[in-house]
Amino acid sequence: KALLLDPGPSGLKDLPPLQKRAGQLMGKWFESPQPIRLGKGVRSIVALVGPAGVGKTTAAARIAAHFSDTGARVVLVAADTDRVGGLEQIRAYAGILGVPIEVVYTAEEMGDLIRERRDVDLMLIDTGGVGPLDQARLAQLNDLLKEAAPNEVHLTLSATADLQQMRDVVAAFERLNVNRLLLTKIDETARLGTVCSAAIAAKLPLSYFTNGRAVPGDFLQADPSVLVQYLFEGVAHVSR
Repeated sequence: KALLLDPGPSGLKDLPPLQKRAGQLMGKWFESPQPIRLGKGVRSIVALVGPAGVGKTTAAARIAAHFSDTGARVVLVAADTDRVGGLEQIRAYAGILGVPIEVVYTAEEMGDLIRERRDVDLMLIDTGGVGPLDQARLAQLNDLLKEAAPNEVHLTLSATADLQQMRDVVAAFERLNVNRLLLTKIDETARLGTVCSAAIAAKLPLSYFTNGRAVPGDFLQADPSVLVQYLFEGVAHVSR
């Protein structure tokens, strides 16, 4: 409606200026992005949550690589112990990155680990995938997070999901006090309007995007203007 009322000096016939103006308008609807910030001398605990198959494990590995490169002491925590091959995958990433890994099976073990590992700057928790209708698993995950007491909980969404699925996931995970939105697989869809709509409606700050299969790599800090640019121009592979 805003574009129709005031399309700018070029009018409605010149597409590039119209897209630029649309991007400027849309950018105001997103929350300000909030990537992970490490405090000097203070341990940060960050959990990645979301449905199965959205790319939480690879996102955790990319984040670990990013902060390890800055000299931060990072530990990966594998809480995704039910998925077949899940532990092997994250252990392989940890070995490639040279990052230590801890494995927890219960909320009690998570609490013990949090009390023991105070020698790191960033503790990254890779949780198991939970569907939005699985109330029992959501309750178990909530118990795990209560023991972890994370500073940040990043809800991980795949850009390939449909809009109603994204809305269902956001609504279901509200109980876990999610406070960031991490978007994956934005290179796998040509219809980014869906994920833009979901991100705006969620009213959560964006943290990171993943846009390819390279680990580490194909990972960047979230920027709403970049997402809007991708919406109009397609996704470019930009590594961290």
